[in-house]
Amino acid sequence: MSLILTVSILIHLVAFGWSIVLLKQIKDWRMGFLSIMLAMMALRQMFTLWDTHESWSLLFTWQVTEFPGLIVSIMAFMAIFFLKYMLTESKQAIEALNESERKYRTLFEQSADAILIIVGDKFVDCNLATVKMLGYKNREELLQTHLSQLSPQTQPDGRSSFEKANEMMSIAFDQGSHRFEWDHKRQNGEVFPVEVLLTAIPSGEKHILHVVWRDITERKQAEKALQDSEERFCALYDNNPHMIFEVDKYGKVLSVNQFGIEQLGYSKEQLVGKPVINVFYEEDRVLAEEYLHKCFAEPNKVHNWELRKVRQDGSLLWVRETARILDDVEETYKALIVCEDITVTRQLSEQISYQENHDTMMGLVNRR
Repeated sequence: MSLILTVSILIHLVAFGWSIVLLKQIKDWRMGFLSIMLAMMALRQMFTLWDTHESWSLLFTWQVTEFPGLIVSIMAFMAIFFLKYMLTESKQAIEALNESERKYRTLFEQSADAILIIVGDKFVDCNLATVKMLGYKNREELLQTHLSQLSPQTQPDGRSSFEKANEMMSIAFDQGSHRFEWDHKRQNGEVFPVEVLLTAIPSGEKHILHVVWRDITERKQAEKALQDSEERFCALYDNNPHMIFEVDKYGKVLSVNQFGIEQLGYSKEQLVGKPVINVFYEEDRVLAEEYLHKCFAEPNKVHNWELRKVRQDGSLLWVRETARILDDVEETYKALIVCEDITVTRQLSEQISYQENHDTMMGLVNRR
């Protein structure tokens, strides 16, 4: 039976030594506690094996057989495996969490966009980009500022900033996130536009929002400049004293300016989407198709021709058309055709030609 007890002691000693090694690696109090327990169990069994005095036996042993002691030794050894696995998994999870927090903090601090954390109706954290964007001296000064001081009283749609902010936050909590545009106010009173992304963070009964602001001042300025440019173009297009048509490669009218509509007497619906050939005098339609085909065949040239068009009332007018191919953003070609009414010029030219070739008194053809 002493052999069994010896094996049990060896198992305890090996387990104790291994637990000490793991303790240095894992550095967890639970592994230290297990090491002490293993050492005490090994000592207990060593005294049981070697102590021949009844008084020592009473101090360090109980009336148990050696087989259960061996079983306990094996179970203690297996407990190290389990504890090592549990502590390793826990340590890895904690390290992963710490790494995730470090990465988020780096992103939080180095982001060019303003990032804030709102709990309830108060800022609890923000990055340096927020401080810089709003023009405050430091983070502490900004965090002491109430939310209402960072927006004008009303938004561009005329609604109260306070009322609309509550609505936006409510939508974020209901949907998980919400993106919208907002006017904010710097410390010096300057109002500027931002794109806001609110993301709700589940946290029990607390209402927490992760907020990202992106300054869109330059984008708004570009949009305004583009809008102004489009308005000027539309004004120039519609009020130009020439008829202007945009025609696709199939000969359909894409657009026509207001002056062209008024000069021809048709409605916009009667022209747009219809073949441009319909407004030409019947005898000139073949030529018109040839000119248009040549225009698309030679897109780098400016093309000119003179033909007759027909008004809605059936009257004719001569036009001098200048056409050029445009390549739009969709990489499809279209022809821009500017039409000048030369009816009076043609009539005068024909009259002069007639007078040159006829006797004004008799109306006879001159024989020169």
